[in-house]
Amino acid sequence: MPNYFLVLFLCLSLKSAFSQSVFCFPHSLSCKYYSCLEEEMQCGEEAYLLNYGKRYCEKFQTEFTQNLAILSLETQKWRLATSLCLQKEAQKSFKAGASCEELEESAYSVHPLCYTNHEQSFCKLPAKDITFILTKVFSMKELLTNKKMHKQIYETAKICLGKKKEERGDYNFKALLEKLNRL
Repeated sequence: MPNYFLVLFLCLSLKSAFSQSVFCFPHSLSCKYYSCLEEEMQCGEEAYLLNYGKRYCEKFQTEFTQNLAILSLETQKWRLATSLCLQKEAQKSFKAGASCEELEESAYSVHPLCYTNHEQSFCKLPAKDITFILTKVFSMKELLTNKKMHKQIYETAKICLGKKKEERGDYNFKALLEKLNRL
């Protein structure tokens, strides 16, 4: 009988000795990583992890699940790759000892790279799917008022335009970028 108590005591001790982040992993099919990381970092309801990362991860997941029939396979793959990329980038910041503010700054800055830096790049998505993302997933109010989102959109457009410029030499991309800068 005393051995059972010893085993129970050891299990409870080990559970508290390991931080929750050890059991918390980024996953393209789940948004739970943001809540798990929030439990570890305690940034608050209004900080990036819950108010932006988890909220938009869940919004993408819900909208994509409800609209599978109208979205291309490329766009569905893009969402999975992007979701995993964003969670892994948050994990890197956490493991590097970032504060909540540093994690937020880093997370916002890597969005354009996570949107474009894999085989299913945002730049290659069909126009109808890009329209869907901008109108059904993102909040129009937030798109119009959130300066960090403006920067993400600008940087993503810049990356996509740079890739298009490589493909087409006859378009005035400099003038288009100047217009984007004025937004």
